[in-house]
Amino acid sequence: MKKELVEKIMNSNYGYIGIRRLAEDEEYEIGDICRNSYDWDYENDCSSYNTNEVELNGTCAVDTRIDLDWDDEEEVESKLREALEASDQYFGSIAIIGGNGMEYGADDGEIIIENATVIALIEE
Repeated sequence: MKKELVEKIMNSNYGYIGIRRLAEDEEYEIGDICRNSYDWDYENDCSSYNTNEVELNGTCAVDTRIDLDWDDEEEVESKLREALEASDQYFGSIAIIGGNGMEYGADDGEIIIENATVIALIEE
């Protein structure tokens, strides 16, 4: 794990940090605000983007559980590594996103970050 990435996260001052796997039509630069995600249409077993377009109150991400008020550099790196591994169940490029408001999502370990900002992009 690159030290610069951990430092970017530690200097971000966000209350919530997540790993976002980007959809095919998402492209961001550092500092961009992410678009809101769409809810899951359980009746049709697909994204509501394809049916009734129900938008969530933020951007879906895997929760890193990083707490910038308490975690030291080593802990941030460890939690980031765990969240990156957990995000492997999803497809797409990786963005580290942050924000100061969130709610829990339907998937295990998922958070929905309000006004999520791109902190970093990771090349695979």
